[in-house]
Amino acid sequence: MTPVAARLPGRGAGPLARAVFGALVAMVMAGGARAQEPGAEVEVEEPVGTWRFRADDRPIKVVVIGGSVSAWPKGSFGQFVEAVCPRVEVVNRGKARLGALQLKRRFARQVLDNRRIDPKSYEAMWLLFNGGLNSIGTPEQTNRRVADILKAARREGIHTIALSVGPWGDESDRRWRGPRGLHYQDVTRLAVDYLMGRVPPETAFGPEAAGRTEYEEGELPDIAVDIYDSPLRDRDAALRDEELTRRQLALDREVRARLADVPEAERDGRLEALVQQARELPRWYLRKELRAFDHIHPNIDGHRIIAETMCPKLPEAWGCQCASLPGITWSAEARGLAPEVQAHADSRRP
Repeated sequence: MTPVAARLPGRGAGPLARAVFGALVAMVMAGGARAQEPGAEVEVEEPVGTWRFRADDRPIKVVVIGGSVSAWPKGSFGQFVEAVCPRVEVVNRGKARLGALQLKRRFARQVLDNRRIDPKSYEAMWLLFNGGLNSIGTPEQTNRRVADILKAARREGIHTIALSVGPWGDESDRRWRGPRGLHYQDVTRLAVDYLMGRVPPETAFGPEAAGRTEYEEGELPDIAVDIYDSPLRDRDAALRDEELTRRQLALDREVRARLADVPEAERDGRLEALVQQARELPRWYLRKELRAFDHIHPNIDGHRIIAETMCPKLPEAWGCQCASLPGITWSAEARGLAPEVQAHADSRRP
């Protein structure tokens, strides 16, 4: 039987998906995979979706919305989920280079405005979201727009799963050199902590949510998965040199500005905490053996780890057989993941 989990170009993707892999590589070679700096995000035209779900024998429907990590065409986390969850059909509408504003627009046009999609006609419909790295430079704005996507899904009866952004960074990337990496880790962590519900709205969303201590209905996902602090990251990487790091931070203008408002009695302790955070930055990078072509995009083994991280949290009704994930590989002959997992009689995970 032909594997159904990850055919190229993928259900609903159309002929464009055949060019996705090449586009992703070309994007990185041209510098397009770099996380956008504040103010770089612009709204782009998004056509109305005309795709549809096609698998009548898979009553639970999932649509993936995200950036280039989600759009990976050859063994993506969405394809792994479909491979081991026999009651689930996954359609991937991820697209490279999109920040939170563009993802908000894409979800509206590709899903909500798509006349061929009716969430009420399926046993259940889910949004599987993973994105925001391309607008991570403005994390509060990114978080607000992600919350808008999740709320819009909930209003239409679509359940939500959100994956945090994954680990990223490299010592060769100037954004992560010396003290600068502290900023990029801080904004990344704010985006992760929002999705995981670890910070209040006024922290996650900024001044527009001043005084808010509770999230509104739908602003947080039904299921949240932290892939930033997951087996994707290089926990055993060598620490940065302690004395060099301490000197760099002591002389850095941004660090000195951070410490200016800290009471003098607490300043040395705060500086020491920043030194330790900076030394540990390499342990929050994507593991080298899991990189596809840069330090942002996981390869097929990285996507398998993402699926393994989320699978135990998925609804029992999906019938997922998570223990099968390690044995699933890409089949060049079938142009998909194999072997196909068959449904248990009781549609439950083993």
